[in-house]
Amino acid sequence: MAEKSNIKHMVIDVLKIQVMVLFFSIINVLSKYVSQFEFLSVNFILIYSVILICFLVYAFFWQKLLKKNSLFKVYSNRAMLAVYALIWSVLLFSETITVNNIIGVVIIIIGILVVFSDDH
Repeated sequence: MAEKSNIKHMVIDVLKIQVMVLFFSIINVLSKYVSQFEFLSVNFILIYSVILICFLVYAFFWQKLLKKNSLFKVYSNRAMLAVYALIWSVLLFSETITVNNIIGVVIIIIGILVVFSDDH
């Protein structure tokens, strides 16, 4: 019974961290988007302001994650940023996925699972 509870907590922890990493990846997409506008134009300032607000929200919740989880566990999940970047590149920028991309994603996910299984 205790093992099921540990697995449940591990899944919840991973999901919370992944939501934050996904949110950070969206900030990166917005950063790419804002680069299309002329520096200090109205659109540039508006989108850049949204990016700064997103960074504040991200930083707040990232610190909350660090209070509850080890730095190693939380930071190792940032590797998923590469996976989300791959997803965004396909969905938003019509890029293609290669076999090497898929192998890399699998390695990243296995690594994260190893880090979490070691901790519980």
